[in-house]
Amino acid sequence: MLGYSGYQPLIRAYVRQALRKDLERLDDDTVSAFVSVLKRRGVSNEIIKAALSEATRSENNHG
Repeated sequence: MLGYSGYQPLIRAYVRQALRKDLERLDDDTVSAFVSVLKRRGVSNEIIKAALSEATRSENNHG
C-alpha cells in the first residue's frame, strides 16, 4: 500500500524516521543545555539569540 516491495524496506523506512526524530530531540536537548550554561555564566539573552540565529542561518546554508 505504501509503495514498498516488502516488509524489510518498510521497516528500514520506519527505523530511519525514528532515528531522525531522536537525533532532532537530542540536538534540541543539547542546545537547551548549552543555552542554560551560557546564561549561568552571564551571557545575555540578546547575544544568545543572535548566536543561535547566526548558527541556524549557517546550518541552513551548508546543511
